[in-house]
Amino acid sequence: MTPTAIEYELLELAAETLHVPVERLAAAGSFSRDLGVDSLAIVELAYRIESKYDIDLDSKHLDLLDSPRSAARYVESVMAARLDRTGC
Repeated sequence: MTPTAIEYELLELAAETLHVPVERLAAAGSFSRDLGVDSLAIVELAYRIESKYDIDLDSKHLDLLDSPRSAARYVESVMAARLDRTGC
């Protein structure tokens, strides 16, 4: 499966936030399991994602930010829901 534009953007943002090279993030299946990233770092990543995309992420779903692909899918779904709700 080809990565989406948002997935590439999130890889860059995660690399900056988690202080891990993009190449290691891209190869990781899980930030926490494969790279040892803790929950506080995931919360910081969520904050930066919210700021970048002007969205609100549900704290109940922060576990979806544990990999590049799942984070991208979650962010895309939140953005799509906002578009459906507001029309913009």
